Amino acid sequence: MDSWQIYKTVKAKIQPELFGYHFVGYDIRGGHGAVSSKIDKFDPVTMCGVTGSGRVYQLLGMPGVNQDAQYTLGAWIHRNELVMVDATHESVQHYKIDLERLQEMDKHPR
Repeated sequence: MDSWQIYKTVKAKIQPELFGYHFVGYDIRGGHGAVSSKIDKFDPVTMCGVTGSGRVYQLLGMPGVNQDAQYTLGAWIHRNELVMVDATHESVQHYKIDLERLQEMDKHPR
């Protein structure tokens, strides 16, 4: 997932246990914006997270905003009747994500 962000659910009208923190970004394999199910585990070294659906997401490069992902997020929020906020900065601090390392990797891709 490129141009990624992490959003958190502030309010869920229906089945609040299904919602929490979610990856939002551009699915480079599928070529579209994506929103994950609730994040269960996250490793800030590999930048990989596992969600409630069992899917594994790898976050690539620096956090960012992708218009297709924002459109997908908006529709997903509306459909699920949620109130969400951007928690990317909070998550970077919580997981101690090394943004300098990510930035360096962006400059020198493998």
